[in-house]
Amino acid sequence: MNFLAAVNRVLRDNNVISSDDDDLMSFTGTQHVTTRNHAVRAIKLEVIDLVSDRTIPSEVKKNGSITTVIDTRTYDLPTNFSRFYGKHPFLRPSDTNNDYLYEYKGGYDSLRQNYTTWDTQTGRPEWWYEEENSNEPRQIGLYPVPSTVLTYSFDYEAQTMPTSETDELPFQTSEQDEVFVAMASERWKVLAEKIQIQRMEDNPVWSSSKAALLHLIRPTQASNRYGRKYA
Repeated sequence: MNFLAAVNRVLRDNNVISSDDDDLMSFTGTQHVTTRNHAVRAIKLEVIDLVSDRTIPSEVKKNGSITTVIDTRTYDLPTNFSRFYGKHPFLRPSDTNNDYLYEYKGGYDSLRQNYTTWDTQTGRPEWWYEEENSNEPRQIGLYPVPSTVLTYSFDYEAQTMPTSETDELPFQTSEQDEVFVAMASERWKVLAEKIQIQRMEDNPVWSSSKAALLHLIRPTQASNRYGRKYA
């Protein structure tokens, strides 16, 4: 389930969008602005809560890619990019399994010191480096500057927090999505209806939904018997 679908479900669960109303198509329209913003915030707060108590990781492994453009030095990384995966990250070219690109030792500064034509020399790339002052989106540069078109794939760690409408919720099954949305729907009531509650744990629907989510996320079957076993 993606972020936009989750927001629509929260609004439907709370009868903001009724059965004959259309779903929201984006986060930028004028329909249900205030209640939509509460739904967005409720989902983010629920993700933060799950990350903070380590129910889910703060980052997940994903696969990304860039396609080179002739004479173009820098390339955008995915919008949810946090960092490359692994101790020695590399880019895999589409035409061979051997010519991996590793980060230039010393990065951007060392490259500029060692190669005076670092930003103009063209050829098949041999190294990548993180572009200086790249913020949103973050970028990498390739050296030499590409002279051919290739696609490079790489593994990276993505931020768990959904930000754009198409970002998927950080769960693995539809069942986990469902109980998470139930939690977010109860959080929405607190934000939108200004319900006075000291702890979300005092809400029985929220608590039972979180308990169900914990059981669904647990990697092994929960035991239904406890205590010492005697022969």
